[in-house]
Amino acid sequence: MAALAVLGASDAVSVVIRVTLVQLETPDEMRGRVNAVRFAVSPAPPISLEIFRAGVMAAWLGAIPAVLVGGVGILLGGADLDARLSGASSLRQLLHEKDLKHPLDQPPTPGFVPAPTSPASD
Repeated sequence: MAALAVLGASDAVSVVIRVTLVQLETPDEMRGRVNAVRFAVSPAPPISLEIFRAGVMAAWLGAIPAVLVGGVGILLGGADLDARLSGASSLRQLLHEKDLKHPLDQPPTPGFVPAPTSPASD
């Protein structure tokens, strides 16, 4: 249990260091976008819960049955998603049917002037 606490604490420290470095090295005008991407691809609590579930199942059932149960769960989730989206042949068609459009597919707003960017310093 102590080793688990040490691993959790060291992970928290590494996250703080990584986030700080990203914020220090990212230009101000890009910081929100970079943090959004970092948040989207970083392990989030649901993933941590899935890792915990897999470990508990492996302890109870063994490694191979735990992997099989996880695989069946993924297949069932994929089948459910397929059933819900079965009318759409592509994501673009689904977005079009829901009247949602990608921002770059829309004409610019009249009178919109992009913010000036500062020249890159060497």
